[in-house]
Amino acid sequence: MDHFLIRCPSCRSANRVPASSEGRRGKCGSCHALLPPLYSRPVPLSDKSFDPFVRGFPGTLVAEFWAPWCPHCSEFAKAVETAAGEMAGRGAFVQINTQENPRLAARFNIRGVPTVIVFRNGKESERVSGAMDRQNFLAWCRQRFD
Repeated sequence: MDHFLIRCPSCRSANRVPASSEGRRGKCGSCHALLPPLYSRPVPLSDKSFDPFVRGFPGTLVAEFWAPWCPHCSEFAKAVETAAGEMAGRGAFVQINTQENPRLAARFNIRGVPTVIVFRNGKESERVSGAMDRQNFLAWCRQRFD
C-alpha cells in the first residue's frame, strides 16, 4: 500500500498519508491539527525503549508480549501484523520479546504468552492472555480503536 487514510482527531477529516511517513506525525489538510503518527507494522520495543514510546504515543497502543520458544506466539504474530496494517493511523502495535526483556515481563506481571495489553494515553486499560485467531483478533482490535 502506498498510502493510508488517517482520520483527524480534531475535525474527523480523512487525510491521505504516504506509507513513507512511517513513524511520523503529519498535519490535517483541513484544520492543520497534528495527526497521530503512522505505524503500519508492529514496533519491537525493549526495556529501554518501552517507556519513552508508550508515554509519547498519543492514543491507543496495543502491546504484545511474546517469547521466541512459544508456538502460539509465532502464529499470533501474523494476526498482530495484520491488525497493525489495518489500524494504521488509529493507533500503534508494539511487540516485546519477554525472553530478551525480562524486566518488562516482570513489571507487567506477564505469566503466560502471548499476552496483549492495551494502553490509552500511556496507561494500561485492559489485557488479555492467550492467542486469538486472525479474525477474532481483528474484531477485538476494531472494538478498541473505534
